[in-house]
Amino acid sequence: MKQTLSILGSMKTMVILMIIFATAIGYATFIENDYGTITAKAEVYSARWFEILLVFLTINLIINIYRYKMLTLKKAPVFIFHVAFIIILIGAAITRYVGYEGTMRIREGHSASTMLSAETLFMVNAKFGDKNASTKQSLYLSKKSKNSLSSSLNIEDKNIKVDMIEYIPDVMESVVDAKDGSGYEIAEIMITGSAGGEAVLLKRGSFFESSDFVLD
Repeated sequence: MKQTLSILGSMKTMVILMIIFATAIGYATFIENDYGTITAKAEVYSARWFEILLVFLTINLIINIYRYKMLTLKKAPVFIFHVAFIIILIGAAITRYVGYEGTMRIREGHSASTMLSAETLFMVNAKFGDKNASTKQSLYLSKKSKNSLSSSLNIEDKNIKVDMIEYIPDVMESVVDAKDGSGYEIAEIMITGSAGGEAVLLKRGSFFESSDFVLD
């Protein structure tokens, strides 16, 4: 145990962890620029290996504060640097596991009590007779690497498993003329607002709902 703590708290380990951390952050910046924020989260920010890296880095900083007796006036600058970094890492952990991101639309002179979460969830619901079962998990799909996603639940002694077969990023919906007459009647409507214009395609029997109105 002492040997493990000695290795984990050594300055060499700290340098290595810092290099890996800086490299990961730089790598994530390029990924976000080329593939988007979700892919950066899937590849780095929300990856298990990155969380483990931050845990080891926090432990290393705490051990070094104790080992080198930094809680003195002479070593105050070094102590402040270590504590500041630890606070940043703790703040990141709180944001990751407790906090949440979203968008709240509040019109001038009005109030709001609901918000649209920025987190994408993969949800599976099953019903058998009067019994219901459901499961959900945060979903981060990468445009850069291969994705793996599965979920399972049990209802009335029946096991249900859902696996992702394929992920196709940046899919765009388009309307194609069915020359053989087997298609559907489509109404194309342009809706404008404060955020700009949005083209809405409505098939007979479908509807479009916004925060202000419903089209059907």
